[in-house]
Amino acid sequence: MRFERKKSTQTAIEYAVIGTTQASMITAYTDNKNVIEALRLTHKSHGDPTSFDRNVLSRCGGAVVKIYGAQFGQSHWPPSLYKEFVNWLHESYQNKRKRWDATCLRRGWDSSMFEPMPPVPKPMYFNAIRKCYQTEAWFTEEDLKPHFDPKPSDEDKTNELLVS
Repeated sequence: MRFERKKSTQTAIEYAVIGTTQASMITAYTDNKNVIEALRLTHKSHGDPTSFDRNVLSRCGGAVVKIYGAQFGQSHWPPSLYKEFVNWLHESYQNKRKRWDATCLRRGWDSSMFEPMPPVPKPMYFNAIRKCYQTEAWFTEEDLKPHFDPKPSDEDKTNELLVS
């Protein structure tokens, strides 16, 4: 199974899930305060006073999975899929960081300007009864961490040699 970043907007990033029948798409929602305030102003003019809280605030910092054939509000995260997605996010960030460090080394730039890894989104689903997004019941904060032994970077290996 692999993930592929497909589309990015100010409020969300969509990832295609390839090589599985479990899911077709993952949408991760931002919790950027400036974007949320702009959305709040837009929602105020749409009548329903609870719409913003239910449809925007409740999904901030979360990710929703689209399961093949499931209707809206019926897709729940399989824990194994979420685990693979979290691993992929961490691995993808590490690879981007390594490429940036190599570019900076070649060009004599300061590599400290690389942005920190964004927070891993929590697994969420749309609760059709409450009409809002909720975190999956099985989720714990421990699930946000990678579930693999990160490969040591060349810098880590150099630091080990200097210490010993």
